[in-house]
Amino acid sequence: MYAHLFGASLTYSFSSYFANWAIDRNIYYSGSLYDIPLVVSMAWFTFAGVTALHLAPPQQPGVRKENHGVWVARFTAFQSRRASIQPRLDISTLQSVPSCR
Repeated sequence: MYAHLFGASLTYSFSSYFANWAIDRNIYYSGSLYDIPLVVSMAWFTFAGVTALHLAPPQQPGVRKENHGVWVARFTAFQSRRASIQPRLDISTLQSVPSCR
């Protein structure tokens, strides 16, 4: 899969370079021979994507930890509540805010 993506990227970069070279010399026009490698590289990208749809990732047995996710979620909830309450409790932040009136 990665070889297809690398090949398509390499083809696209070289063909873009040659198309830009032709544009600089005013010999490029839409539909010229410089477009063929660009179209081939785009088709190669499409082929790689369609091929990847049919590849199944290898199945690995999962290890489930019962309490790990619960404690992480509780700690995160606690920290987010603490972060939202802490600025309200600090009186020095009220003194540093300029008045808009």
